[in-house]
Amino acid sequence: MNRPAPQAPSSRPVRPRPPFLRALGRQEPPALIQVEGRSWALERVFKHDSWAATALYRIAQRTTTTDDDAPFLDGAPGPEPALVCKFNRQATVFGLPLAWLGRLLARREGWFLESLAATGRVPRPHRRITAEGRLLCHAVAHDFVDGEPLSRRSHLDDRFFPALRELLEQMHARGLAYVDLHKMENVLVGPDGLPWLIDFQVSFALARRQPWRALGRPLFELLRSGDVYHLMKHWIRLRPEQCGLGPEDLDRYRPRWIRWHRRIGVPLRGLRRQLLVWLGVRDPSGHAHSEEFAEDAIRRRHQS
Repeated sequence: MNRPAPQAPSSRPVRPRPPFLRALGRQEPPALIQVEGRSWALERVFKHDSWAATALYRIAQRTTTTDDDAPFLDGAPGPEPALVCKFNRQATVFGLPLAWLGRLLARREGWFLESLAATGRVPRPHRRITAEGRLLCHAVAHDFVDGEPLSRRSHLDDRFFPALRELLEQMHARGLAYVDLHKMENVLVGPDGLPWLIDFQVSFALARRQPWRALGRPLFELLRSGDVYHLMKHWIRLRPEQCGLGPEDLDRYRPRWIRWHRRIGVPLRGLRRQLLVWLGVRDPSGHAHSEEFAEDAIRRRHQS
């Protein structure tokens, strides 16, 4: 089958997203925040899309190292503690207020991080984020994990995928589904060579009480099967010699609902890309790496 030649990227500059397609509208993440009584200075913005602005912060005034400092470094001593802060949606869309959604997303993600803290494979969350004396209920912060996003160039030892499978099994046993595992950039390869999960924005949790728990069970099973499928997809593609499977084996793990989702999701993604091209946010290729504030992991993948 003949495929059309890929379109060369345009040399024309792209511009930032219009305010209604930015979580904070015309605003940027604060230059200085206070988290649990400490001041943190903005170092870089990882991404700023329609749902959230995610940024890296370094401690603004380094104090004498104590045992309390260690958690900020994920247990590794070092001179510059760092954390990641996500500022969820605050901007309106054509006059429709969405600040309530930003508060809900922050509360949900903080709950997932706290619920999974005991696994040791998600970054430790931090409470009470303020800026200029104002409590930011739409923000959630966690320790910075000094790892690399999972990619085809990742050097993975034999422990990586078994550890990722074990983490997912622990989540599923608690009635939690990750949901967003199809994005490799949501999985970090930590300095210890083991996986870390970040970004629980769309994760799903079974309700604790009946009858809501029983009603949510079918949806949970669908999402759980998607987690297993995407785990095996990455495993087969990145370490086929370890799992002993090939691309032809993926059909055994691919849920039927994923096929249906692709029939709807792929055309919608194409329309979304065309909208961003039309707005001048992306070049004619339509790919995310051409955005001014594309996700940091996507930028690095295409710069390598």
